[in-house]
Amino acid sequence: MEVASRPIRVQSIAQSGAAPQVPPEYIQPPETRPNNPTARLANNNPIPSIDLSSAVRDANFLCTEISVACREWGTFRVTNHDAPPKLLDEIRCMGRTFFEACPMDEKLRYSCDTSGAATEVGTAIIADSSCNSDEIGLRIVRSC
Repeated sequence: MEVASRPIRVQSIAQSGAAPQVPPEYIQPPETRPNNPTARLANNNPIPSIDLSSAVRDANFLCTEISVACREWGTFRVTNHDAPPKLLDEIRCMGRTFFEACPMDEKLRYSCDTSGAATEVGTAIIADSSCNSDEIGLRIVRSC
């Protein structure tokens, strides 16, 4: 009986410095990628911005905006969310602690088999001081 090997995690590859390029198994085929955002940026079409203050006025419009942003870009930014800066700092700290300080064995306790998962969660923290951006991602995959 052959024992399945533990999957190689992207973070481990990145931290090892051994791979100067993205391994092919982590590259999404062009036909399954969202619409090409580079072309849109060239046309001064910014990444979609979802204004949560409009949620009070028209929830259906807000849902449509989010749907279009996800379908066409695969991402969006949120404005007027009223999340206190202290809460955002705590979220950043928790994300850094989990993704940078926790040993891989600890992180694997919270992982799941993504082949049948309906939800995936991840973060990216951009350290460039000229770019004031943090990302916390939630991807929900339809089961049908």
